[in-house]
Amino acid sequence: MDNETPHVSLWRRFCPELAVYLPKYVTVQNYRLGTLHIFLMLVCVSLTVYYFVSNDKYMVTKNPITSISICRQYCRQKLKEQLSGGVCEASNAAFVHSNVIYQNIVCASSCTAGNFGFGGTPCLVDSDLIRIDGETAFIPTFFRDEIYVPKIIGSGNCSAGYQEVSGKPHLCTRVWNYYVAGAEQLTLSFNYAFYLRPHENILDPRKLFIETPQLMAHSGSFNPEGWDHSLYSILFDAQGNEVTRYEQGKMISLSLRDLLNNAYFEEQNKDTSSHLSLNTQFVQPDLGVSELMPLRLTGAVITIDLYVTDLGECPVHDTLRQEIRKIKVTSGRPVACMTLHALPSWEVVEEAMPMGSDGSIRLQQANGIRIRFRKIGKFTFVDERQMMNSLTVFLVWIQIPVVMTYWFCIYALGMLSRIYKHVIHQELDLREACTGLVARLMCHSAAFMDLRDHEHGISKARIFERLGDILECHESIDDDEHWRFAEFVFDGLKMYKNVEDNQRKYVDLQEFCEVCSSSEPLTFQSFVRLFDNDRRLRTCERILLDKSLRDMRMEVLCREPSAASDDGDTSPMSNPELGKKILPDSESRVDLAMRDVQELMDNLGGLERKTYQAATALEVGDEVLALVAPPEARDDSDEQANPSATTDPSLEQQQPQPDLVIVDEAEIPRSRMPFDSVSLLRGRSSLRLSFARSADSSD
Repeated sequence: MDNETPHVSLWRRFCPELAVYLPKYVTVQNYRLGTLHIFLMLVCVSLTVYYFVSNDKYMVTKNPITSISICRQYCRQKLKEQLSGGVCEASNAAFVHSNVIYQNIVCASSCTAGNFGFGGTPCLVDSDLIRIDGETAFIPTFFRDEIYVPKIIGSGNCSAGYQEVSGKPHLCTRVWNYYVAGAEQLTLSFNYAFYLRPHENILDPRKLFIETPQLMAHSGSFNPEGWDHSLYSILFDAQGNEVTRYEQGKMISLSLRDLLNNAYFEEQNKDTSSHLSLNTQFVQPDLGVSELMPLRLTGAVITIDLYVTDLGECPVHDTLRQEIRKIKVTSGRPVACMTLHALPSWEVVEEAMPMGSDGSIRLQQANGIRIRFRKIGKFTFVDERQMMNSLTVFLVWIQIPVVMTYWFCIYALGMLSRIYKHVIHQELDLREACTGLVARLMCHSAAFMDLRDHEHGISKARIFERLGDILECHESIDDDEHWRFAEFVFDGLKMYKNVEDNQRKYVDLQEFCEVCSSSEPLTFQSFVRLFDNDRRLRTCERILLDKSLRDMRMEVLCREPSAASDDGDTSPMSNPELGKKILPDSESRVDLAMRDVQELMDNLGGLERKTYQAATALEVGDEVLALVAPPEARDDSDEQANPSATTDPSLEQQQPQPDLVIVDEAEIPRSRMPFDSVSLLRGRSSLRLSFARSADSSD
């Protein structure tokens, strides 16, 4: 054994060679078990595919944050123009609501000279036309003004047109009921903006260095952030038809007539062609409207659904419909879908205003259309976490058929289960593994001695020769390919020492044994290091070491060399004095173990002879006898087969008989071997037999 430890770089020591570790599978050639496994595999694959298809959690849904900005001062300047030319019909009918009588209703337009007073015609100022409260707007269509003034001092009478208030004799009152002329032409103008933070991609490396920007857009701006295309808005009618499209950069303006005409209301369940207007009459007993009243008098609530998305469809959320309809729009760019639905009701706004220092007061009741916004939307992003979870579920489920088949094979098949279990479950006992490895190493060494054609090992020519015998029947391999194959095998055998020696022309015993034991669970190098008492054990290894190996190490460490020998044995292992001469103190316990192994290999020669003697006594056939015959027996049989090669007995007596000495070749230096020594390789042992002529032989 070479005591020189090959140099190992720091990279190889702490970072071993990159390799791929794959699981080991056992193939059971059983048609019925294979059918069962395929059936279970199909069931699991079907369930897995159904899980992937039915799972709708791969996309993360996020709702945008939307804000509405209603036009105020700038748009009020145009209200007078919008009221001009409005149509209004006075009504002499009387309507009763909550014990209040609404009669003698006239039409009022915007004030021109601001002369609204006690005896003038009612008119409307700009602040009365559209009232804005945050994101809610109120457009009045009917006013009821009640003015309370004290009686004239001195006369105690009320002014012309005023009446005494019942129960309050010191007050006089006058009531005006009037519609807003041209109220359906009043326009509501607004802009909206939305923003949202996109879903963070855990697989995107940019998020480690760059913060994920927000996605935002404004209806009055031309450049949305996060999209390549601009934002646009679409107004749909009650049937889902596109009415008006508003491109980005333009303010959205909707007149009261447009709002009522395109709004969905309850009566459309019966007649889809009907539309709302200010003159539409309805009855709502639960709201206190017990008789038919025009919408211009009662008012209504109109809800504008502003749905922002980029998915290519907008749902219509009508509270009066059981099914939610979806409208197709352009996908891949932000779109705002506006749908309307109206609910006629008694909508009123009351206000009290002082009119002078004498205690006069004006009570104004305004009925009209209240406009509210419902801001909804939907944006989706791919959820990588959910995809990874689904992939994990798939990988786990796909193992279920293998696990079920495995348990069925090793527990439910009786004697077959015992056989399959023995094949699938590989047991490892270090003591048995070491014993088996040594026995197989001895067999490999015997094969090495048969192949050896060099003083130190096996040459490339011998490998080429044996490969020729193996590949003799393969006519497709020519001599050139045969030689390259031999070179490949020869170089691979020499690589096992991890020592660069390109000049060496042979493969030694250690390399041959390492290659032969490469598929062993316990490799040759691991075996050598396992029995090396000079090797330092790690803490966990020392605690979990097998009891047999621990006892062996303790015995070797505590053992003292014995001065006695057994029955005159002169072998180096049984004779301490000879062992001290052969084995220097500097050699480690590994060399001692290797010499013990060599001693076991030396006994193979004796086993061969005993096997041959037993076979001869049993009178077996010549063919079987030739298989177990030792080399010297083969030589005798060859001489019997060639009688012509015999010599004169007198000459044989004159030949000096050689003295047979069996020694280990490591015990005798090569420089001290006699020149005429003949070294014979035993058939299946590592013995070296040295034949030397006796001292009393003649020249």
